[in-house]
Amino acid sequence: MAIAAVTGLAVLAVRGYRLGVTYEHTRITVRGYLRTRVIDRERITEVTDFPALRWTTHDGRRRWTPLTAFLTNSGEFAATRTDKERSVERLRQWVRRGGGERKRASTAVRNDDG
Repeated sequence: MAIAAVTGLAVLAVRGYRLGVTYEHTRITVRGYLRTRVIDRERITEVTDFPALRWTTHDGRRRWTPLTAFLTNSGEFAATRTDKERSVERLRQWVRRGGGERKRASTAVRNDDG
């Protein structure tokens, strides 16, 4: 039982370190604690204030994917919160614009706008 708990915590630690959102011309990759989703840009209908993506599957089902890397809390630095809010706004602009470039949006600690 202890081995399973330690393994689970190790997986969450690695996944937590890699939390982020990468968006390219035609798709977005959302890395969360438990899964990674790749979503076609044209399927995204909204970036919510939570923040999360609302999108539609190929067969028409509505889906919701939280952007865990951009969640804010009261215990973080103001600069970190501001960076996360800016990242969500850049993502909203990318969705409205229709893409065109490759971007990585992440938390303030690991922001790679290359």
